[in-house]
Amino acid sequence: MGAAFAGIVRAPMTSVVMIFEITRDYAVIVPLMISNLVSFFISARFQKQPSYEVLAQQDGIHLPTVETRQQEGQRQVAQAMRDATGVLSAEMTVQEALEKTKSSEFHNWPVLDERGVIGVITLWAGSDGHSALAWRNAAAASS
Repeated sequence: MGAAFAGIVRAPMTSVVMIFEITRDYAVIVPLMISNLVSFFISARFQKQPSYEVLAQQDGIHLPTVETRQQEGQRQVAQAMRDATGVLSAEMTVQEALEKTKSSEFHNWPVLDERGVIGVITLWAGSDGHSALAWRNAAAASS
């Protein structure tokens, strides 16, 4: 069972852990590792792509390969973030905040005071055309 799993899914160590969890027998680990590696190498020799990757591609799901991940490199948080252009002041009234948020493309805005971010306001557009603001306290969100 472990060798079949290692050959089909191409996860030999996962199958070792699974079989050990089922049997709770240390005596099967070394023979299982050997049979898994043989199964893994035989399946890799006859079929270059794992079965589940081929099935995923047939369904239109394109998973990143090792080569594409290495080409992209590691993403930094700074690459994914953008400057906070829509910042609300803690001294604003609710009506002022609602007016400022209606004309913006964003749905969430940080609320700042002299100490820094104290919360986040989210604009909810109702199906009846009315808008509402929801408040999340930054201290409660971090705990």
